[in-house]
Amino acid sequence: MNFFQKMKKKPDFRQAMIFVLAGLILIGAGFIFFREMAGTYQKTEATIVEIVHHTEIGGDTDAEVFVDYSVGGKKHEHVHLGSYDITMKEGKTITIEYNVDRPGKIRVPSAVIVPYILWGCGIFGIVIGARNAMKSSAEDENPVPDTFGEE
Repeated sequence: MNFFQKMKKKPDFRQAMIFVLAGLILIGAGFIFFREMAGTYQKTEATIVEIVHHTEIGGDTDAEVFVDYSVGGKKHEHVHLGSYDITMKEGKTITIEYNVDRPGKIRVPSAVIVPYILWGCGIFGIVIGARNAMKSSAEDENPVPDTFGEE
């Protein structure tokens, strides 16, 4: 049975391929995120100047955080942080990291772990999918007889 026949006739094989595909997508997203975060970053202090809360249709709330900070005597005002946690309050001073080549590009230090989480989840999906695909293929080659134990 070829690949496309298995995809059509074997739901276990389809599920396995979905896990592999999801794993590959997560690994790709990890590389994109990693590339976005590449560069030399330095730490500095920033002041939270505004937190804008949004309520989604489903009732979930989201927040956008804007900060002011200075780099080399140049003040950067009302820059979108791209990260929020419950401890953030307007007027609070937090530690951020800015890109040395592009000081307007900032992140919180904890964001560095995100690509590794995506890669880990992607590898997990690929391993589970590959294991299930091999198990499904093995069942095709050695089907369990319906009359097990009867001669």
